[in-house]
Amino acid sequence: MNTGTHVVVGIDGSDTSLGAAKWAVTVAQKMSQPMQLVHSTPSPAHFSGDDLRNS
Repeated sequence: MNTGTHVVVGIDGSDTSLGAAKWAVTVAQKMSQPMQLVHSTPSPAHFSGDDLRNS
């Protein structure tokens, strides 16, 4: 196993990503490395000025 400088895990709030975060905690502890969480969310919808005026 490659022993880098830290463990990075991406999360989006789903059950799957939270499970991955728990797994990453265990791996980081076994490797004595810090862990970094990266949170992702979908982009908000983009509206033009015309969309707002016509609503």
